[in-house]
Amino acid sequence: MSSSPGMTIQYRPLTTRQAEVLQAVAEDRVQRGIVFGTLEPHLLDDQDVIWTLRALVVKGLVQLQPIGRPRLTDRGYQYLRIAA
Repeated sequence: MSSSPGMTIQYRPLTTRQAEVLQAVAEDRVQRGIVFGTLEPHLLDDQDVIWTLRALVVKGLVQLQPIGRPRLTDRGYQYLRIAA
C-alpha cells in the first residue's frame, strides 16, 4: 500500500485514560518502578500504566526511554497544544 506525500494517518481519539497518562508524561509524573530497576512497571499514582504508555507509543505520542521516565514526542506536544 503506497501513500501520497500529503496523506496523513488518522488515529482514533484518545481514551480518557490515555489522555490522562499523556498529560502525566508531559508533567513528568510517570515514574519507573524502583523495585524492578530498569524493568517495568511505569507508575502513575502507584498504578501500573505500561499498557497505556505502549498504546501512546504506537500512536507516536510518547517515547519510552531505556533509562529514566518516558517523554513526549513532537506529535505528543502538538496533541496537547490542540487539546488545550
